[in-house]
Amino acid sequence: MPNSWNADATVVPLQEFLVSGVRSKLIVLQCAVGLVLLIACANVASLLLARAAVRQKEMALRAALGAARGRIIQQLLTESVVLGLVGAAAGLALAYGTLAVLKSALPMNTPGWQEARINPQVLGFVTLLAILSGLAFGLIPAITGSRTNLATTMRAGGRRSTSTAGVRFRGGLIATEVALAVVLAVSAGLLVKSLWMLAQVNPGFIPQHILTVCVSPDQSFCRERSRCVALYTQLLQRTQEITGVTDVAATNVLPLSGEVPSIPVETEGHPIAPGAFAPMLWAGAVTPEYFRVMGIPVLEGRAIHESDGENTELVAVVSSATAKRFWPGENPIGKHLRPVWGQQPWRTVVGVVGDVRQYHVDTSLPDWIGGVVYLPYPQALGNDRQLPSSMTLLVRSVVDPQRVANEIRSLVAQLNPNVPVSDVQSMEAVVTSSSSQTRSLMWIFVCFAGAAVLLAAIGTYGVISFSTSQRLYEMGVRIALGATRGNLFGLVIKLSLRLVLTGLGVGIVLAFVLTRMLASFLYGVSTTDPLTFLAVAVLLVGVAIVAGLVPARKAAHVDPVTALRAE
Repeated sequence: MPNSWNADATVVPLQEFLVSGVRSKLIVLQCAVGLVLLIACANVASLLLARAAVRQKEMALRAALGAARGRIIQQLLTESVVLGLVGAAAGLALAYGTLAVLKSALPMNTPGWQEARINPQVLGFVTLLAILSGLAFGLIPAITGSRTNLATTMRAGGRRSTSTAGVRFRGGLIATEVALAVVLAVSAGLLVKSLWMLAQVNPGFIPQHILTVCVSPDQSFCRERSRCVALYTQLLQRTQEITGVTDVAATNVLPLSGEVPSIPVETEGHPIAPGAFAPMLWAGAVTPEYFRVMGIPVLEGRAIHESDGENTELVAVVSSATAKRFWPGENPIGKHLRPVWGQQPWRTVVGVVGDVRQYHVDTSLPDWIGGVVYLPYPQALGNDRQLPSSMTLLVRSVVDPQRVANEIRSLVAQLNPNVPVSDVQSMEAVVTSSSSQTRSLMWIFVCFAGAAVLLAAIGTYGVISFSTSQRLYEMGVRIALGATRGNLFGLVIKLSLRLVLTGLGVGIVLAFVLTRMLASFLYGVSTTDPLTFLAVAVLLVGVAIVAGLVPARKAAHVDPVTALRAE
């Protein structure tokens, strides 16, 4: 009999084991934060460019009075850095106030969740980031603002004019904002759809109205198998007598809890070749009413009975997928399996039940698990070859769950005051918790995408509004030459649409590439889902129309006489 069932085990550092599940999530979140920061900085750079255009006469006069170009650039960069520091201070104040809310968006089992706080290292990083952002995105506006010629500026008189290059650069910044906003919006849309798909998954059981209560005797208490079996038999009987309780059962591990109680087995008709590894099966230790309480259908044979005790014939119940894998096209009832340790006796398969999402709502079992077997609790054994000591009660009731939980605590204390009771929660909460990673990531991306779209809308509005104010003279001339107010309205809306559509096209290409990072967080939806991309495109077109609406109305109501006189 092969004894090398765990010969392919690998050793990893404890830190890597603890954070491996969240590393990819944190990397994705950092990328999302970076995109939002880029959008905000591009917005500020666009506003600084517009401000520099308005201050051309001021800068020209400063230069004429002897200010060197380097001195002007230094002043403008200082203003940009101060603006960045003020924004960082406001952001830190907001972070202090909302840290608890942000932490609540993460699953409770996230490593370092409790220790997360704004410490001096965070303050230093944010300050440095604010200074670098101010310098990086204030440099071009500073250089542009310092390029002034007094004679040219004065000859321009009251006319406000900006270079074609400056206009194009501001437009490019807004298109960049929109492109990055598209990436975040598509990511949020994919996660929303993925969570919706997860909500439609049938876990294989009925979680409604089930209360779960973990009872954990010391392992030494269960070294004498009959004593542990007697404890749970009495507890189940007395729990059944609680008013409002309709059914009660127990299991060593809850479905969707993320735990994998596994044993290596040999199955009848599939001898293990020399040097090969024994298949691992998810091994559930359950009491007779388990399948009825959970609403798991018995497809063939029978469920576990009260008569399946410690000293009776060893039996097992397997899942439908397990039966099909090991005995395809055959009747699994009467087949045999056994653990590969030592000279373990064969166990007879007496029933086949429906498949259950044991490990995760989007993954029935880990790749290294080859099936599911349920063992009667008195006959069960775990990987340590001992009877599982910690069991979870599954109580289906029609009364207040908290009252039922309190009565169960009292019952356990009466039977054995040294046995702790913990992890009281509904089965529905267990199902919800299974998708907490996708849910938390979805809400964070929805917030980021909302902020990105809002910033893109503000930036588009700012550029279109500034461009319209610079072209009032042109608008007056157009009206004088016969243009209608509808023509002017459409002219400004087209400008807004052109900016957004340019960014939308680039953003869709970026999203096709970058959203692949989310593939491991998605379920039932492709990273190139066409409906999500279409929805984001419609959203951004709507943003373009809304952002250009006010400037377009302003352009449509220009008084040609006033506009021409002002220039």
